[in-house]
This record gives sequence, C-alpha cells and structure tokens, in this order.
Amino acid sequence: SEMCIRDSCAAQPSHDWAARSPVTDFTVNANGTLALLEATLKAYQYPDKLKEILPTLRAITEPAESVRKRALACYEIVRRDAPELEVEVVPSSAQAGSGALPAQEIPSFAMTVQHATLSPDELARELRLSEPPIFTQIHENRVLFDFRTVLQGEHLQIAAALEKLRPQD
Repeated sequence: SEMCIRDSCAAQPSHDWAARSPVTDFTVNANGTLALLEATLKAYQYPDKLKEILPTLRAITEPAESVRKRALACYEIVRRDAPELEVEVVPSSAQAGSGALPAQEIPSFAMTVQHATLSPDELARELRLSEPPIFTQIHENRVLFDFRTVLQGEHLQIAAALEKLRPQD
C-alpha cells in the first residue's frame, strides 16, 4: 500500500470548536500528533522509500539542479502564456525548519515575478485568493516562488494562476 505523510492546517470551524471544548480539542490534537509520529516511525522501516513517503525529507534532500529544472519549466510556461509579466529564475536559498535544525540554508532556485499594474503585495494577495491558494514571498520588490517548496506538477497551477492575473490592455 502507498503511504505518504503530509501535515495539514486546521480550518476556522475547528478553531471555533476548540474554544468551546479545549479538553476534547487537546485529546484530538494529541491523538493526531501521535498518529503522525507513529506513521513517521513506521516509514523508517522502508529506508529506500523514505523520500517517497516523507515529502519534507524529499524537499530537503532534492538536488538544487532538480529544483532549477522545475523552476525553468514554470518560467517557460509563464513566458509563453503571459509574456507581459516580467519573470526570471534566480538562485536562492531555502531554510530547513527551526528548533532541531535552526536556520540551515539549502541551495535552491526561485522564480521571481513582477506585474505591470499590481504591486508585489497586491499580486501576492491575488495569488493567495486564487484556487488553489498560492503562497509566495516578496523579495526586492518582486514576488518570489521558491521551487524547493513546489511539488512536482504544482508549477502548472502557478503558471495558470499567473496567466489569469496577466495585465489587461
């Protein structure tokens, strides 16, 4: 059977429920945390498949050249479908975690985007409101997509969202 461990974020209704029943909320979260820890521990029974099972481990250990290729694939689509946007692929660095691995920099590649009529803050907001939501960084007055955090195939969603936001004549 296939196994993939991916964490998720709770939506507002669960936060409202937690406020009404904090003990139950703690129990649910504690059990969920234990289930994730158990699944992670079980994943280590298959060392040759760890990178398939644990997306975070895959992202941390992926060669920079592979990240660059994904960024370039998105760049090519955006250049073709939204030539009015100013895009560039640039070397960058990602950081792994905090706590156990504070500020460990990992070589990466990013695609930067500048829009003719939207400020970087406005473009980032529009991307967060897109479906699916896309979260970016703003660096040196440009929107930045760090492709170490973009899973295989997600570059198509980024390109489609940018194409919808292209400046209109």
